[in-house]
Amino acid sequence: MVETHEVVVKEAEASDIPGVIACMQANLVDIMDNDKQGRLFYHIPSWEFMECLDNPNNIFICAKKWNKVLWYVLTYDLKLRMQKNPTRIDDIQVVPDMREKLKNEKILYGHQVATHPDHRNNGISKTLEMKTYVESVRQWYTYTIAEIMKEPRENTNSMIVHQKVGFEKIWEINYPNGTTRNIMGRSL
Repeated sequence: MVETHEVVVKEAEASDIPGVIACMQANLVDIMDNDKQGRLFYHIPSWEFMECLDNPNNIFICAKKWNKVLWYVLTYDLKLRMQKNPTRIDDIQVVPDMREKLKNEKILYGHQVATHPDHRNNGISKTLEMKTYVESVRQWYTYTIAEIMKEPRENTNSMIVHQKVGFEKIWEINYPNGTTRNIMGRSL
């Protein structure tokens, strides 16, 4: 556990799930509403968060202050995630060099990251990013990817945050539902 300015950074536990969901909901916006400044476009059900806690290959970290979740990151082992959702492997394999990486590297898939709107721009994300990085390396991950919405509404805030911590755009995927996502990647 890391403590920073009264903020506790720790691995998420079952008791943190209601706070994580509250943080997620504070960030949800309608994908077609360009006037709002939210950053998340889809809801993760509580059972999926709970399922993450049961797998030691996942990294699920949160930051709390006064018992309120201010920030969380949820990541999966990409190969294990794709076993649960095999259509995703076809999408990811179109990314140049990804087939080779999938064969030879342990890849972390950044599923969702959120900061409560009342606690943005205070530097806690840097501490959490470092904790996530350390845990990723401890688990022998060598590469990490993240998907960021591009169309119908670009998530520029997420692009900026990911670029600040070393991610680069490596590909773009167009989905049948009309959405386009930027695939961001970085070596660990």
